[in-house]
Amino acid sequence: MGCHRTSRGANVPVPDFSWDEHVQRLSEAQFKLRYRLSFHSFNKLLAILAPSLAVTNEKLACNCRSGKPVELPTRLAAALRYFAGGDPQDLMLIYGMSKMMVMHCVWRVVDAIHKHLDNMHFPIDDVEKLKVLEAEFSAASRGGFWRGQVGAIDGVHFRMECPTERDVPDAQRYYVDRKNSYCLLAMAICDSKRRFTWVDIGMAPSTHDSTAWSATPLGMRVEAGDLPYPFFLNGDSAFTVSPSMITPSNNDPALDDFDFYQSSNRMAIECAFGILIRRWGVLWRKLRQRFDRRAPLIGALMRLHNFCIDERLVEEDDMPSVQAHVTEVQPDRYCRPPLFDKDGRPVDYLQTAHKDAEGAPPRDRAQGKGERFARRDELVLAVRESGFKRIIDPNLHRAKKRPRGRQAE
Repeated sequence: MGCHRTSRGANVPVPDFSWDEHVQRLSEAQFKLRYRLSFHSFNKLLAILAPSLAVTNEKLACNCRSGKPVELPTRLAAALRYFAGGDPQDLMLIYGMSKMMVMHCVWRVVDAIHKHLDNMHFPIDDVEKLKVLEAEFSAASRGGFWRGQVGAIDGVHFRMECPTERDVPDAQRYYVDRKNSYCLLAMAICDSKRRFTWVDIGMAPSTHDSTAWSATPLGMRVEAGDLPYPFFLNGDSAFTVSPSMITPSNNDPALDDFDFYQSSNRMAIECAFGILIRRWGVLWRKLRQRFDRRAPLIGALMRLHNFCIDERLVEEDDMPSVQAHVTEVQPDRYCRPPLFDKDGRPVDYLQTAHKDAEGAPPRDRAQGKGERFARRDELVLAVRESGFKRIIDPNLHRAKKRPRGRQAE
């Protein structure tokens, strides 16, 4: 039995923590609420990460109030509770550890996830895997005539505390005016199941999405034509249209039906970001970890996100409406998801207009006849020939009170 110090300085006994006893007190629902995993999924993840969680430093391993090495399940549990939003001060009391040991468990688990949880790849060089991604997007689309998409792409900002001069030479490069906060920019691609297949967190957050994408190794390859025809990525109007990147028109009335359909097939990435942030409470507040550990933390959470989807832990995937026809895709970020009637016709709309950030590269987004627009023109024709129409219910345009919170990003 260990002890802790009260506000008056007296040592008070603290019962030793036993993982087996802890688990026996929890129902399946209570366990999942705390650790975001089922019993089975937790044990499966533990088996995967165990080689990197084994004791390597006996002195550090005994740095807890019991004076004994921390059990491997407890190490993983402490990290998962931290990812879920737990405060280290509370985790100290729950698991009978020092704060240093809590954080040691967190970073050991982060490193182990990157080493052993190999579930985030964009298969640009594997045509067979690209065919699987394309078939899944096509099957998930209305009518099944949307062919060629192998990923949905977008960028998201994660708020953080201002980096110090020791971290970066120019901290202001990480300040985003419209967020009124310092941020990290993550450019990501997901599949139709909302699993992340690629992420890059190497660009300053003030960088325009199109520029940030073009500067990544994968972006360079895609723009060089290495993504074989007819495969493409689906992005919003922040990106540049090409045979490998499909974007909406610049609010061209003649392409209204196409814009709606294109945007509805791009929503997977918005939902993926929303699920990620809903599941892992550490992202609900500004990142305060050491600067060089913030990007690895986000990457580890994305891999865990994929693991949860593979394990069919879908409860968090269901985005409940805050009010009629409005969905919260990120905390305090609301948008209108596509709605369809019993015949598969759209009765609601998606926001497809996108205001370019300052410094965005100039580009012609109008429909054209050049090679750059050829793939999009094929999809425009496919939508037109399918008879798909954007039918807007006028009742949905009546003024409604907007949920309180930050403005949509």
